[in-house]
Amino acid sequence: MATRRVAVIGAGPVGLHAALRLLEEEGTEVLLLERGAEVAANVKEWGHVRLFSSWKYNCRESVLTKLQSVGLVEQNPFDPEAFPTGGEYREKYLTKIYQYLRESPRAQVILGCNVESVTRDGFHKQDDLNGGARKSRPFHLLLSGDDHREWFESADLVLDCSGTWGNNLYMGPGGAPAVGERNQSKVTYKIPDLDDTEREEYAGRHTLVIGAGYSAITTLRGLINLKAAHPDTQITWLTRKGTAPFAVLDDDPLPERKKLALIGNSIVAGGSLDAGVTHLSGYSIESVHEDGSTKKLFVQLRPQGEELGEEALRLTVDRVVANVGWRPDASLYSELHVHQCWASDGPIKLASSLIAASGKGGGDCLKQAVPGPELLLTPEPGFLLLGMKSYGRNSLFILKIGFEQIEQAVGLLFPSDPAAVVSS
Repeated sequence: MATRRVAVIGAGPVGLHAALRLLEEEGTEVLLLERGAEVAANVKEWGHVRLFSSWKYNCRESVLTKLQSVGLVEQNPFDPEAFPTGGEYREKYLTKIYQYLRESPRAQVILGCNVESVTRDGFHKQDDLNGGARKSRPFHLLLSGDDHREWFESADLVLDCSGTWGNNLYMGPGGAPAVGERNQSKVTYKIPDLDDTEREEYAGRHTLVIGAGYSAITTLRGLINLKAAHPDTQITWLTRKGTAPFAVLDDDPLPERKKLALIGNSIVAGGSLDAGVTHLSGYSIESVHEDGSTKKLFVQLRPQGEELGEEALRLTVDRVVANVGWRPDASLYSELHVHQCWASDGPIKLASSLIAASGKGGGDCLKQAVPGPELLLTPEPGFLLLGMKSYGRNSLFILKIGFEQIEQAVGLLFPSDPAAVVSS
């Protein structure tokens, strides 16, 4: 049997699981590429954040069995009902998968390399539009290292599991960057570590939190706890849309999610959990500038629907936490045949299915149906997007879906009928 090399982009949760699963296919070699200097580098960045989904939703029994068989983890290494932090999830589970992969002669892991582009040997984007000839040619991946060295690697198949982390949306009007936003070091898009490394940066200071999702509420909860210890801490919460409450399920199987929803609703209603948080809604950010003498940030707010440059509300704050979401970086496959959704930036077939489901009340990540394998197909034969990146801007992705996508991808790429076409 001819050996086929599969490149997996991203050594996060989905990429690691995909690489491990691919090794079960006879005649397969895996090239796992990670931009960070360490495996699951993105997870390490939010290692202080506690997941609101428990261990049982974030690991696979079959993987644990495999790791136990070679002594990498003990029997029952953690309580499946417990809620790990990102750091615990990475150290106790993801790094063990990496150790397993390193010992396999059919797996190569390259850390500290960025995938600059993925192209098809002998074809530009405008060539072979029906894909008939493209599928017989390998992919070329242009990589760059921290030492500025560049080189090519080749692969027969490519799974892009690189996620969306690090490619943030912006807080300005209509999703554009606010004036001054991209040059401002006191604006962060991540959940700050308010219990440890970043505590002193926020204690006793005024923080503006922007966003209407669970990440923003997680930041607010941390700031509320910080304010309890440092009463002079000020908190302002800005949401772009109105004050619609978070849905609260009495029997929510994710109790940590329910806690966050209750905090958000209490702040909006001015209830007992708001702890002095000032909530503003219906504004977008026009500009953010730092005062040279006081080092304070001047944040210009614009009521949505009003003309730019008109009289506006100005806040003076010390920090801005913009938990406004992430989007996929499509630049690395810009020369491939990948049809993206105009609304979510995800692959069009899957995106259309998700949009249709949302219109039918499919807003609970646990209750969403697993999309069929045909929705993963792109017009580029042998190239698939898996994990968070496949959902684009849609925030309903959970690892349970990613695990199912991996099995579907293996079925598409290694069909029982070798003549099957793996493109849409």
